Order: sequence, then C-alpha cells, then structure tokens
Amino acid sequence: MAQTLDRHTGANVRILIAYHRHSWDRGIERKSAELAERFARNGHAVEYLCATAEPRSGSAVEIVRVPIRWGPTSVMLGTFNYFARKVLGRRSHDLSLSFGSVVGCDIVTAESCHRAGLEVISRMREHTGREAHNLGLADAVRLRIERMNYADRRYLHVVACSSRVQRELGEHYGVPASDVTVIPSGVDSEEFCLEGTGRERTDFRSSLGYGPDHTVLLFVGNEFARKGLKTLIRALGLVGEESLRLLVCGDGSPGLYLRLARELGVADRIRFEGHVRGVARYFAASDIFVLPTLHEAFGLVILEAMASGLPVIVSKEAGAAEDHLTDGREGFLLDDPTDPAGLARCIRAIIDRPDRGRAFGEAGRAKASELTWEVCAAGWLEVFAAALEAKKSGRWTMQGQ
Repeated sequence: MAQTLDRHTGANVRILIAYHRHSWDRGIERKSAELAERFARNGHAVEYLCATAEPRSGSAVEIVRVPIRWGPTSVMLGTFNYFARKVLGRRSHDLSLSFGSVVGCDIVTAESCHRAGLEVISRMREHTGREAHNLGLADAVRLRIERMNYADRRYLHVVACSSRVQRELGEHYGVPASDVTVIPSGVDSEEFCLEGTGRERTDFRSSLGYGPDHTVLLFVGNEFARKGLKTLIRALGLVGEESLRLLVCGDGSPGLYLRLARELGVADRIRFEGHVRGVARYFAASDIFVLPTLHEAFGLVILEAMASGLPVIVSKEAGAAEDHLTDGREGFLLDDPTDPAGLARCIRAIIDRPDRGRAFGEAGRAKASELTWEVCAAGWLEVFAAALEAKKSGRWTMQGQ
C-alpha cells in the first residue's frame, strides 16, 4: 500500500488528521485512531491534531495537542476548529484529513450528515417524547462547520462512511456524487471474535446477574432516543418471555426508560451499564444484538456485533445495514424502527429457532471478516493516491464510488 502512494510522491506521505478527540472506545474516535495507526504502519508520517488523546505505547502516530477553551460542547467545538486551522497552516504535510470538526482540509470524512439527522429526529418527535432533540448551540456549531465544508466545496474530496450519507450530502448540500467515495468503517475481527461459550463468558454473565437459561438482548448506543431504546423496551414487554433480559450499554439518562419499563412490568429484566470500556466482552456475554435506530449514518456497533457472532436485529435506517446486511441472512432488518410489535416478532423468531440465530451469527461473522480495518485503510490509501495526483494536476481524477 505504501508503494501506491510513493509512486506519486517519491517518498512516504505526510498525512495530517484532525479530530477533536483521540480515543479507542467510541465510533468516530475509534475509527480515526485505527486509521491513523494503519497509515503509520504503512510507512507514512502521520500527525493527529486533537484536544484530548489516548496514545498507545509504541505507536508511530504523532499526537499534536490543539489548545481549546474548555466549557460547553459548543465552545470546545468552535475553538477547536479555530485553533486547529491555525496549527494546520503551520505544519508541513502532503494531505490533510478532517473527521468533520475542522474546516479547510483536503479530504473531509463524512461520518454523518448532521443536518439530515436533526431533520429525522424532528419528524419523529412523537416517538422520542421528552427526549426529542431541540437545536442547541453545539448543533449550531456542527451545522456551521458542516455547511462551510460542503456548501462552499472547500474540500478536495469527500469520503462518506455509507451510501446513506453520500445521498444526504447531495440532498442537503448539493455535493455531487462524483465528489464522494464511500468507504465503510472497519472492525477488528480478532478483538470481537470471542468465544460465545466457556468459563469466561459464564463468569461475566454471572457478574451481570444472568444465568445459563437467560437470553440476553444487547443494546449499545449513547443517544437512547434516536437509537430506539423506547421501541425495544416496548418490544420486550410484548415478547412475553420471562427468561429474556435486556442489557443496555451507553451514555444516557435511564430515568424515562425505567419508568416506561415499570409501567410495562419489565423493569426487573433490564440492566443499564452506562458507558463501558472493553465492550467486546459485553457482546460475548449476549445472545442477540438489537438496534432499532431512527437514523444512523453507519453504526460501527453493528459490525462489532456481527464480528462477535451475534444475530442482529437492526433498522434499515442504519447505513451499515443498508450497505452490508441482507434481511434474513445476518439477522433481521426492521422496516419501521418505531414498531414494537414488529421488533417483538423478530426477537421471538430467533428465540424460537436457536438454529436460525446460530446461522445468522455465522453469516454475520463471515461478512464482518470482509470489513476489517486493513480493508478500510486500503480504500483510503487509494483515495490518497488519487488526491495527491489531483493536487499536482489541479483536478480530481478518481470517480466517487
């Protein structure tokens, strides 16, 4: 892969990545960190501009701290964009890459179309109730950065995580499809390919209060309203299976959902773990992954569930589901993520047919093995090669995919 870029430069490429957080346990943070490592392993000089970081020992990626003003999210996002652009102008590089929080980089990674997401949540307000999303200052800052990147076409090229995002950028900002290459997120198959049986699974399940006769549904997500937790709790009440349990991992206030669960008589079957590190063991301890999301640009947790060998029940509104899943092969795809009865039927269909669940899990694991971080990075390096050629010639030569 390094040679792919070297033929354009005569030397290894200096790549500058900008995102306000560097971490290993959240979607965009993990993706940007994983890609930075793989670019560096291919012999390229990689600098990562961020406000906070979790560097790993032995990493060849250079962390460059950007000073920001701490406070509300809107202030942190706004000041990171401002100061990162100044740092960007002072540091020598061949290509710059933004994960959406800095304006003016050569390549913009579209991990979502924030404007599209806000519109979906606004339309679905009756299903999100008191957690319905109101436009706040942080959203205003995100929208301003997004608008400056796309509406003014300040980019050399855009890489979208899914076909859904590619469409949304065209609909909301007029970004031509030829300006966009779709490259999915990756997954570490070895990290998530854990044994679903054995003492370690049994012990961890026991620590969570689950016995061998329990069937554990796993929900992972930080925005409970958008990701459909209310629908899932209602479905739990409809399945009518006393051994069924729901494990919820992610940041969010559980109060509203616990009240709903108490009304439905299922509160004693739900466990809220909050934000967790080492989420792979939660996948290994569960039996079915469920994400009835109202809107999802991609959904890295879906790939992680598949790599873990879990049957998945996810909404068609997730980019990963649209691009990489087939209904009835790796699991079930929900036409209506707000329909608890339909979700309950899918859950029951897997519980009643363990062989079906195992077949879904095996198919999902096989699909996830094709979507590794190495495959993801290889696609990026092809984009970099074309971008370097474009910078030299003054035009973009690679058609969007």
